[in-house]
Amino acid sequence: MVPTTGTRGVSGPLPIILALPLAFTVTAVNPLVLNLNMPQVSRALHVPSQAVGLLGGAATLTMAASVLAAGRLGDAVGLKRLLKLGLVVVTVVDLLSGLSRGYGFLLAMRFLAGLGMTALLGVPLALLKVSVPPKKRPVAIGGLTAMRRSRSTARST
Repeated sequence: MVPTTGTRGVSGPLPIILALPLAFTVTAVNPLVLNLNMPQVSRALHVPSQAVGLLGGAATLTMAASVLAAGRLGDAVGLKRLLKLGLVVVTVVDLLSGLSRGYGFLLAMRFLAGLGMTALLGVPLALLKVSVPPKKRPVAIGGLTAMRRSRSTARST
C-alpha cells in the first residue's frame, strides 16, 4: 500500500521547496520585463503618455484586487490545479502580448496576465503548507522565504 499524506520520505518535499519559488518569481519578473522595455513598447504601439502608467501597473493592480478570490478558488478547484492554470495563463497571455498590434490589446493582455499571476502569488505558500509534513514545515517555509528574498535582493542590485 502507498503511504498517504504526511508520510513522505526525506526527498519528498524537496522538489516542491525548490519549484515553488520559481512560480512566485514570475510575479516579480513579469512586470519588470515590461517596465524595463516600456519606452520601446510605448513608442511602437503609440501608447498615449497618460496611459503608460496604467499599462505598466495593470498586472500588479489585478493581482492586488484578486488575491483573496484566488485563495477561495484554490480551495474550490485545488491548489496544484490552480498553480498549473496560473502558469498556463501567464505563458499564453505573455505570448499573445508579444503579438500586440495596439495599446488596447496589450492592456487587456496585461490585465489577464495579472489574473494568472494572482494564482502564482499566494498558492506556493499554501501548497507548501499542505505538501510538507508538519515537523519539516518551518524549515520548508524558511527555505521558500529565503529563496524569495535572495531573488528580490539579486533583482535590486
